[in-house]
Amino acid sequence: MIVRYSLIFGLTLFTCLLVFTYFEKGMGNAFFMQADYSLKEWRKEGKVENKQEYLQALESINKAIQYDANNPHYYNSKATILDWGITSGFEHSEINSEIEALYHSSIMLRAHWPITWVELAATHSYSNGVDEKTLQYIDNAFKYGPFDQDVIRISLNIFLSNWNSLEPSIKNRFYQTLALASKNVTLFSKVLNHAKQNNKEGLVCLQIKFNKVYKKYKDSRLDKQFCS
Repeated sequence: MIVRYSLIFGLTLFTCLLVFTYFEKGMGNAFFMQADYSLKEWRKEGKVENKQEYLQALESINKAIQYDANNPHYYNSKATILDWGITSGFEHSEINSEIEALYHSSIMLRAHWPITWVELAATHSYSNGVDEKTLQYIDNAFKYGPFDQDVIRISLNIFLSNWNSLEPSIKNRFYQTLALASKNVTLFSKVLNHAKQNNKEGLVCLQIKFNKVYKKYKDSRLDKQFCS
């Protein structure tokens, strides 16, 4: 009889724990979806409408993490929200260290996401330029996603944003990565657009003009739009 009641108690306890776990994950996902909806709207509009909207998204992702602290995607999303906060003038750039910590938390839970590594590289470069850590993070991004378009695009953006302080060997790496980007017209267009924002479109335009690797872009719409 004792064994029977012990078994029933054990099964009941296990069921309660299972229900509680699913409840926690379900609540975490619900709050995450609220935050993710805001991120999608900001990307579509290219801006955060107001500070209240930003704070609501931040509160939602914080609650998501409270309910499910083992979901790496939530840490990535919070890092992205905080980055929007800096861009929108709601946060100071000093919180870059917090954003880096969030990406590290995500990596501890799932190390093979290339986008996390390259976003970490970008965040680190804002305060430290292209140092050894930045390059290591980029290396890890390419290790897990060698042909990932976001990895290629963001890596090139990092190099372009820090061009004047790059060592020659790193500039060579930029050109190698640029050749990868040229294989996709949409991706190459985004790279050219970012280069123009940094007044560095001439670096890419010279490749289009003189390098046979880029011959399909010579006299193309992109050539006329960015290089004429």
